[in-house]
Amino acid sequence: MIFMILFWFVIMLLLLLALVNKIWNNRFSGLFGFLVVFQAVLFFLALVTNDPVLPASLGIDPWWEWTFEGLVAAFAVWKAYLDPLKRKVYSLDREMGEVKTDITAMKIDINNIKNKIECLPRLEADMILIKEKILSK
Repeated sequence: MIFMILFWFVIMLLLLLALVNKIWNNRFSGLFGFLVVFQAVLFFLALVTNDPVLPASLGIDPWWEWTFEGLVAAFAVWKAYLDPLKRKVYSLDREMGEVKTDITAMKIDINNIKNKIECLPRLEADMILIKEKILSK
């Protein structure tokens, strides 16, 4: 029973931190990965040791308890870890689009500069020709 009690404690802590994390602007984001893995380990240990929280004398089948606790664990993982991860991926994708646009603009500017540099030898030749014409007069 100790594994499941710890499991429920970690689930409550995960959900509480998810709520506090939104209020305090991602101050606890590094802790979520550890807690998610820890609660998964506790859940699997409780399954292996057949350690339900509620005794069978209350009339609740252990299979339903495991199912409910598995769904709660999945919700906690989604709310505390996967949903913020999805938001980070979306924001990174948006930033990469902006960077790609900036790089395309830089390529156009570099091509313009390259064309101007390629024109310099012709300008030098024209300047020499003009200089010779002025000096020959």
